[in-house]
Amino acid sequence: MSHQKTQAKDEFIMSTMEDIVPKDHLVRKLIKHVDYTFIRELAKPYYSDIGRPGYDPVVLFKIAILKSTFGISSIEKDL
Repeated sequence: MSHQKTQAKDEFIMSTMEDIVPKDHLVRKLIKHVDYTFIRELAKPYYSDIGRPGYDPVVLFKIAILKSTFGISSIEKDL
């Protein structure tokens, strides 16, 4: 492997979602207009106070919305 390829692998690119997602992207509109606060209350009976905490139900709900909105059939397939 050449030195140039090795150096490119070792570089760490610092960016945020603000830098990556365009200002007019559909995801930004969903975040702005959809209130997700009701989800935690609805999911509360299904989460235990004992043991390791589960995944945030809001995150799981957002993943489902994004998958259906953008036609993503499986996250594993894309990894």
